Amino acid sequence: MRSGFPPSPLIAALVNPTRVASLDAAERGLLFQRARRAGVIGRLALDLEATGGLAALDEASRNALEGAVRHYRYRRGLLAREVDLMTRDFVPFIEGPVVALKGAAYLLTGSSAARGRISADLDLLVSEDTIDAAADRLRELGFRPHPDKDNPYDRLYYRRWMHELPPFEHGERHSELDLHFRILPRTHRYQPPIEKLLANVVPAAGGWHVWSPADRVIHAALHFLVDGEGTHPVRHLLELYDLLRDLPNAVEFREAVVARARRLGVVRPVLAALWLVDATFGAVSGADGRLAHRSFAIAVPLAPARRAVLRMVAAEEGRGRAPLAGLFLYVRSHWLRMPPWLLARHLFVKWRWRRQRTARTAAG
Repeated sequence: MRSGFPPSPLIAALVNPTRVASLDAAERGLLFQRARRAGVIGRLALDLEATGGLAALDEASRNALEGAVRHYRYRRGLLAREVDLMTRDFVPFIEGPVVALKGAAYLLTGSSAARGRISADLDLLVSEDTIDAAADRLRELGFRPHPDKDNPYDRLYYRRWMHELPPFEHGERHSELDLHFRILPRTHRYQPPIEKLLANVVPAAGGWHVWSPADRVIHAALHFLVDGEGTHPVRHLLELYDLLRDLPNAVEFREAVVARARRLGVVRPVLAALWLVDATFGAVSGADGRLAHRSFAIAVPLAPARRAVLRMVAAEEGRGRAPLAGLFLYVRSHWLRMPPWLLARHLFVKWRWRRQRTARTAAG
């Protein structure tokens, strides 16, 4: 007997958690397994808890989801503690806005994108004029560059070519922090002017700043589609879906996002990301996916990336495998990030450095 569950069960459950009750035990187990692999099990569990859906599940399913909720709340507490500490010890000491990015920004603004999100580190951004002072303050607070990146070559490489300094780790708490001064590497094909983004920041609690709502969508779209490697597409598309719903008038807000992306010179990848949100979440939510941004022509070079992302989404849901799509998105991300000659040089230098370090370790 065929199940009546939609062909995109994971996304359908994320949009409408009450659908989970229509599954039998085997289907639920498979759904939760896929949600865990996609990095959205915490979100699904929270939504089921909020709608009273957990109580209707069998004991094994309920225990698994309650464990996911506990894990999310623990990790959210760690992030909130880091934000509180930085509010006290870092933000007041830096000239100019300190911009919370990604998970920290969603936490500070109460965005629905924070629900169930597990943040691996604290991401923040300062202007390049204050990056040295910010790094010095982090060292005073006990942060140190990650040992694998704490060498003269990586320090020069990150500062000259990238959009952030080498990642920091606290010596006692072992919390990780990324200090940005741009949102994409200097060598990236797309170069949204950081001064235009900083000119449009909005205040948040504790003296922090965050991107404007439109810029939050644009940053998430760029991080997913032109700076990321194509992993966890369902999680990234859910993030965009949530950000697009944070403001009440979806049509006007999307038009504002497109207009802002055009002014920043990144309209093509942003349009492609919006199309992907509609192609996945819009289709199962019943929302009108044919909004005005579809009337714009999406560049032909982005069509293969869109198809690859959809294949990756299908693979995360268990509808086939997509090794070539994953490889394509991985290679594409590096192709966009820097010229081939620079990438080849960087990989060679890193290979030689690791080989020398291994030899020294073996000899000593």
